[in-house]
Amino acid sequence: MSRLLYFLVLVVDIYFIYEIIKSNKDSNSKLLWILAILFLPLLGPILYLLFGKKS
Repeated sequence: MSRLLYFLVLVVDIYFIYEIIKSNKDSNSKLLWILAILFLPLLGPILYLLFGKKS
């Protein structure tokens, strides 16, 4: 069960990193958000949805 959870977190992190790379943000913002996702794998995508993604 824990392997499935790790895999799911990995897939979500990769998806958000892809979304950040293709966004219109400047390079510094992209780098900071990617680092946040890499260092905070569970909290990073949630923070990006709340504060980083502008629709």
